[in-house]
Amino acid sequence: MRKLAAISALAMLGLGTTAHAEITGTATVTSDYDFRGVSLSDEDPAFQGSIDYAHDNGFYASIWGSTLDYGPDYDGDIEIDLSAGLSGETEIGIGWDVGAVYYMYPDSDDGSAIKSEIKNYSEAYLGGS
Repeated sequence: MRKLAAISALAMLGLGTTAHAEITGTATVTSDYDFRGVSLSDEDPAFQGSIDYAHDNGFYASIWGSTLDYGPDYDGDIEIDLSAGLSGETEIGIGWDVGAVYYMYPDSDDGSAIKSEIKNYSEAYLGGS
């Protein structure tokens, strides 16, 4: 829960000035939700959507969701990802990007005697160009 609060706090910092910001969204139907080479929809269609915020100062945040199917041994049908980051470019044209993503499975419950819970987790990333 602390990770969620930290990402939310970062998002609120960037929302302080919205004069030069953009909010966009997506809606997608895909034939298979494939994440890092593994089907998370049991090779069935998935419905996905996002709301994205980007500020001219390089701050960005988004919430993204998808239906999923980990298979008969796992509990949960929804994934929600919260992300926030900061990107920019140096005076000599070197680009950089740093941020974090929190992956949540809100309807996955470890109280089931038959199915396993899908655990929430987070990742940090750093990129350059």
